[in-house]
Amino acid sequence: SRVYVAGGLAICVVATDTFTVVDSIPNDGFTPSLAISPDGSRLYVLQVGAVEELIAIDTVSLEVAASYDQGIDILSTSMAISPDGSQLYVGALELWEFDAATLDLVETVPLGNWVDDELAFSPDGSLLYVFEDSTPQAQVFVVDPATNGVLDTIPTNGDDPTGIAVDPNRPRLYFVDASTDTFTTVRTQDNQVIGVRPVGADPQSVAVHPDGSRLYVVNSGDGTTWSIDLRDLATEIVTVGADPHSSGGLFIGPGSIGGSVRGIDLTTVTCLNSTTGQSIVVTPPPGVKGWDCTSAGLDSSPGDIIRMLVQGVEP
Repeated sequence: SRVYVAGGLAICVVATDTFTVVDSIPNDGFTPSLAISPDGSRLYVLQVGAVEELIAIDTVSLEVAASYDQGIDILSTSMAISPDGSQLYVGALELWEFDAATLDLVETVPLGNWVDDELAFSPDGSLLYVFEDSTPQAQVFVVDPATNGVLDTIPTNGDDPTGIAVDPNRPRLYFVDASTDTFTTVRTQDNQVIGVRPVGADPQSVAVHPDGSRLYVVNSGDGTTWSIDLRDLATEIVTVGADPHSSGGLFIGPGSIGGSVRGIDLTTVTCLNSTTGQSIVVTPPPGVKGWDCTSAGLDSSPGDIIRMLVQGVEP
């Protein structure tokens, strides 16, 4: 398997079994977001700044398969692809829908002040959740991707929502807000807020484990990642270094356990299966910001409790 990392001049292709850069893709602009198609055949790259375009790259040949170069809003920061791989959405001053195969622009959808940060599809692809920044309170639009009509709105707990994730197994939506340092739980059957709880300082991204057991929150203000047990809200906190961010979202692969950080130079990562007692130490090569506990030999089963101790130094 591969990890794609956007840098200033290139997108690095990293092999997860060796954590070495095996190839690179020229990158002409600032890249706030990457997205991968559900079948892994295409990498979508959002470029803004000097070059404002959206491109799709064939992950086998690493050649450009499709592009849209008619001008991407410079404020674009997020993408989401539908579970069936047919629709690609970009968030900026408006919500942009593209045909994922051709990158033809299908529609621009005005949704208020500023559609930013992260977008999230429901597991079956029937709903798209979209942040919209407003003052003094932001909101989440519930959009029907079949019509791009707004079905409902959900109030947030502040004016700076920064990360959103949908539970794969339960009717729950989670989002974090950096202005209030909280995460909010929404019951998606009726879009009602059923819980607001504190997290670390300046939360930036959130993700749910594929089995729905835990919620992970990256906090840039205090350099921590929170692992929250969704059954009883018991929380484990790991310090990962100064100002961690997860541009374009925090992702947890369905077949592997690992992660990546920004703001520190990694030295070692200790991967511990607390259920079985197995421990693996991963030593990423210099300059590599990610690790894969599964490829390093960590065994796990659904329901196992996994802990990762990240050690590094500030660059």
